[in-house]
Amino acid sequence: MQTTAGNPVATAAGRAVLQAIADENLIERAGRIGEQLSSGLRGLSARHPMIGDVRGRRSRRGVDLVSDRASREPVPVTTTAKVIYRAYQLGAVFFYVGLRGNVLEFTPPLTLSEAEVEEGVAIIDESHDRREQWSGV
Repeated sequence: MQTTAGNPVATAAGRAVLQAIADENLIERAGRIGEQLSSGLRGLSARHPMIGDVRGRRSRRGVDLVSDRASREPVPVTTTAKVIYRAYQLGAVFFYVGLRGNVLEFTPPLTLSEAEVEEGVAIIDESHDRREQWSGV
């Protein structure tokens, strides 16, 4: 048997997923959720100088954490890890990426609600607040 022979059950499942994405307009929804997430994260950047840049496409977003916005010097990976750990304690799960480990990566599900976006942004806000208290750790 060849690996290219296909699997009818997996093919049927894939078709069903693609049909649900089309029927529920999840691509358009991802764009709306992404804009709401970006807006919330950019709002946080006014309160948290550590947020250097917010970027992304559709619902996927990345947030650069910097020591200084002028120089765009990345924060140490330990600082990023503290933000992520505190967010995890508060109920949000996301990861860090990037060559320097200073980019928060958000890849929410396509079915995320607007209320859940607001809750997530609030958790990120509190995670940054708590991280500021840990600066000597």
